[in-house]
Order: sequence, then structure tokens, then C-alpha cells
Amino acid sequence: MVNILPMLEKKIKPQVREILTKYGELCLIWFDTLTIGGNVTVEAEGTETGLAGYMYKQPRTSITRYYSTLQVKDGATVKAKGQSKGAISNWKELILNDGHKITSPEGAHWTSHAVFGEDGSLASLNDKWVVIEVEQFNPADVNRDGTVDSADIVAVIKEMPDGDMKADVNGDTAIDSADIVAVIKAMK
Repeated sequence: MVNILPMLEKKIKPQVREILTKYGELCLIWFDTLTIGGNVTVEAEGTETGLAGYMYKQPRTSITRYYSTLQVKDGATVKAKGQSKGAISNWKELILNDGHKITSPEGAHWTSHAVFGEDGSLASLNDKWVVIEVEQFNPADVNRDGTVDSADIVAVIKEMPDGDMKADVNGDTAIDSADIVAVIKAMK
């Protein structure tokens, strides 16, 4: 389990606040994407928000801007729980790759800048774990299009011998002809 909240609170937010308040007018700020990928599970729990992006409220206005992008891919699982401002919030964008979905609680969905409950509120998710994971993942579906076919064989060949480990269909930590055989067997 990886806890990124201390880094976010102690390093990233203060740096962004400094840039926005101490250096005059800016023409562009580039914010990177937080990408969670690979065979990991990230659990984030907070007294306000479980997993929060960077949000800036412009002083003396009602303008709120969301800057960060959260991306989940390659079989990772994200679990987040907040107590007052939602489980996953303050993100400009949520990118779910490779068959990832919000799987829990039932009816939770991404809208605008946060994961909302079935009733459309953040509050309905307070003190509940929001889970993003791959639903019924088939390792032979290398290109993650929902079908095991010849395109997956081509995807394995493109990754041989040292490419993306999602092409290691049989799980032996090598991308080789054994993975092609595993795709062919899954096609039957």
C-alpha cells in the first residue's frame, strides 16, 4: 500500500500555492498526471478527502479551478475513503484505462471533478470506500479491447522480449512464445 497524502499535503500543495501567490501573473502552469499503474493497490483515507487532486479557489470570487488528472491503469486498484468532502475529489479529470471501472459502492460515478454517489452527492459516499479496479480481467486480452483474438497475438509480438508486462499472459515474468500459445488457448 502506498500513502501519497503526506507528499501531497506537505510538498505539492505548498509549492503550487507559492507559485500562484508569489510570482505575479502567469501565462501557463503545467500540472502532471498522477498515474497509478501496475500490480499495486493504493489505499487513501483522510478526514476530509481520501484521494484529492489540486483545487484552487480564486480569492474574492466564486471561481474554483481543478488542475490535476488521476489516471488508473495496468491492473492497479485504488481504494479511497473521505469523511466530509468525498472519497476521490478535486480532480480535473479521471482517466480509467485497461478496463478499469468504479466498482464500489454500487452506483458511484465520475461527474465533473469527483466521484459522486448514486444520489449525485459527495456526502452519500462519506465514510465508504470507493474502489476503482479492473472488472473481470482476462490476461489474454493483451490490448484490453474486451476480446481475445489475433490482435492480442500481435500485441504480444510487439512487446517481445522486454516490453510492457501486461503482455506476459502466462505470468512467468518473460514475454515470449509461451505467451502467444496462452493467447491461442484462450481464443478456443
